[in-house]
Amino acid sequence: MSIFSWKISEEDMKTQVENYNDLKITESYRGISALLILGSMILTVVLAKLGAVSHDVVYDAIVYLPLAFFIWKGHKWAMIATIALWTLDKGYQVYTTAGESSPIVAIIWWAIFVGYFVNALKVELARKKITAKTA
Repeated sequence: MSIFSWKISEEDMKTQVENYNDLKITESYRGISALLILGSMILTVVLAKLGAVSHDVVYDAIVYLPLAFFIWKGHKWAMIATIALWTLDKGYQVYTTAGESSPIVAIIWWAIFVGYFVNALKVELARKKITAKTA
């Protein structure tokens, strides 16, 4: 998967759907999505402690931790909410830091994370479609 192309190959989709419960957390899009959120939170805490960023870490924990959990559990609503929230968060970051620093870093982070969130959602939708056909 490239940063700005969020396509899943047919083979990868088949693997994701057929091995849904057997893939390691680092192999599934939902697992990687949850890990990205947790990693981002850890990085934010470290940078806030070092004084490199002024960020309300409690807000992130209250919002993003449950979303990471529900993404890992395969809830489509959590993926959609995270895509929307992450987009708003990074958009606000670009808006507020445009004069101070290059917004390109926030855009790159946005693209990487949302790519995994979107692909996790695509896998869930494919699973639902298959389940509907067999029911």
